[in-house]
Amino acid sequence: MKKRSFRSNSLVKIRLLTAFAGFLGYGAWATLVNMEHGAAVSIKAGFVQGGISFILTFAVNFMIEWLYRIFANFRYRGILSVLFASLSLIAISFTINYIATTPNILLTILPGGILGSFYVYSYLHYNVKKNLVTN
Repeated sequence: MKKRSFRSNSLVKIRLLTAFAGFLGYGAWATLVNMEHGAAVSIKAGFVQGGISFILTFAVNFMIEWLYRIFANFRYRGILSVLFASLSLIAISFTINYIATTPNILLTILPGGILGSFYVYSYLHYNVKKNLVTN
């Protein structure tokens, strides 16, 4: 059975569509939870969080694959990969929202932190372990 390349055109298209969905979903959420601070602030928060979500959603797959390879000699490489990738997503999102002066940062990044962590685990479990296992 031939393994698919993680750099194939179809996977890049899927990653782009998923990233665009992240932009819309998390951007809309950030706009909503920051509405009490006025339209300009909430729209800015939406674009900031949407942009972060787009970039991180697209890039996280490569990060997971890289971390899984880096931790090849560790007993709990899967757990370490999920923890490092998830914490990186949360830290990056928090930092950028902090710099952009998003008022409700924790509430803004909460769905992305939770769903992003589930995504990281799922991607690792269903794609990386089955296609990239290198011992």
